[in-house]
Amino acid sequence: MKVIPKVKEGQPIIGMVNTFGTDRLNTLTRIRDQYGDIAEMKFFHRSAYVLNNPEYVHQVLVKDADKFHKSPNMRRNLGRIIGEGLLTSNGDFHRQQRRLVQPAFHRQRISNYGDTMLALTQQRVEDWHERETVEIHDEMMTLTMEIVAQALFGTNLSGQSAEISQHVSLMIETGSRQFSRPLLLLWSRVPTPANRRMMAATQRLDDVIYAMIDERRRSGEDRGDLLSMLLLAQDEESGVGMSNQQVRDEAMTIFLAGHETTANALTWAFYLLAENPAAQDMLTEEVDRILGGRPVTVTDLAQLPYSRMVIQEAMRLYPPAWITSRYAIQDVDIDGYLIPANSVVIASPYLMHHHPRYWQDPEAFIPTRFLTHEDSVKAAYFPFSAGPRV
Repeated sequence: MKVIPKVKEGQPIIGMVNTFGTDRLNTLTRIRDQYGDIAEMKFFHRSAYVLNNPEYVHQVLVKDADKFHKSPNMRRNLGRIIGEGLLTSNGDFHRQQRRLVQPAFHRQRISNYGDTMLALTQQRVEDWHERETVEIHDEMMTLTMEIVAQALFGTNLSGQSAEISQHVSLMIETGSRQFSRPLLLLWSRVPTPANRRMMAATQRLDDVIYAMIDERRRSGEDRGDLLSMLLLAQDEESGVGMSNQQVRDEAMTIFLAGHETTANALTWAFYLLAENPAAQDMLTEEVDRILGGRPVTVTDLAQLPYSRMVIQEAMRLYPPAWITSRYAIQDVDIDGYLIPANSVVIASPYLMHHHPRYWQDPEAFIPTRFLTHEDSVKAAYFPFSAGPRV
């Protein structure tokens, strides 16, 4: 087997815990630049292998996905918030839940969500006024929260969306800190002010979701949304449906993973367009030419290639899920390198998207690069992961 380079950083006993936890992005960038396609970091007695080759990442996320689970650290961290949702579950249970949830995301159903997305977006824009300054990320967080609630759960949260978005942001920020600094998990149940805020935010979101579940159980109404499908879904073999806890876990997963990532992508797209007026002009020209002033519909999207490339390029430069990890449940051979069982592999879409080996002028905002981006390095672009988790 090939020898995996060992990262010569960190401290005795704890290894890279502080170095990685304090500055993850710069640490991973140094490792990529100094060690290449693969390198081994130490966290106490456990190894973590950093992958900077798209084929290696493809093997972990797609080809050998059944040999890699979500890491115990992530499951402990996020599990306190979202339970056993699709983001944290593994193995047979994950496959079963994925089958039950999948119909809500079929192409035709997503198309049906388009009217709701359009109506709520127009309503949000009408609240803006010329020469007024708005905090665009707050606006996008509120908008995407309303869209998730209405399109997937058939619920209007217009009076609560800003508050709920703040709670979600707090939960995500706390989880991110604990992921980067695992020792914080030891204090997660101590009633510090930060932990009390975290628990209060989780409880508030729980109250909202359980209220939706209880109301829908009582009415028995099938509104064709995700919540109805979760409540009506039954396992093909056992004929058993989901408990309220299972429905809650999947709903909480959608709340946390479904709207904040989209809000981030939109916010960065606005920023990049503001920084690149020529691209903004091209986007405006395409929209005016195709739509002629009328509202967009889902069927128009195929006729708006530059608009699509703007979003793709924004997610290349600032991928909403900028880092991911997996836990090897058995020994795996990756291009002659041995990844031992019970070790962690780390991959960063951000680093891969900025890698000069796979992207020409990687720091520049060039939407048209997606016209010619070669299929041979398609695996180098994965802003929302890949494989069965995508």
